[in-house]
Parts: sequence; structure tokens; C-alpha cells
Amino acid sequence: MAERQAAPTDRELDTKVRKPADAARYQAEQEAEARRIAQVKEAEDPARATAATAATAATAANGRIEVAD
Repeated sequence: MAERQAAPTDRELDTKVRKPADAARYQAEQEAEARRIAQVKEAEDPARATAATAATAATAANGRIEVAD
């Protein structure tokens, strides 16, 4: 009986807490990676600094890494 009651609670926990937390963690990781790449690009070639900064902004807006080569 207790297992039947626990199953919906566990699913609700997945839906309301775990999945949103995982998504937020993933987005934070992606944004950090984009900032790291932008810093590396800027250090390699200061003329590319503007493009790398724009890529970082795009990452924050889109939640994915986009770096101009």
C-alpha cells in the first residue's frame, strides 16, 4: 500500500523539482562554457573579442553555445 502512494509522490517530485533543477543546472553549465570559450577567444585574438562577447550573449539568450570562428 505504501508503495502505491509513494509512486505518484516520486513522479510529482520528478516533475516539479528534479527536472527543473536539472534544466537550470544544464543551462548554467552551458553559459559558463560559453563564457570560458569567449575568454579563450579573446585571449587568442583581441580583434575577435567582440564576436566572442556576442556569442556569449547569444548563449545566454538561447541556452546553447554559439561561438563564431
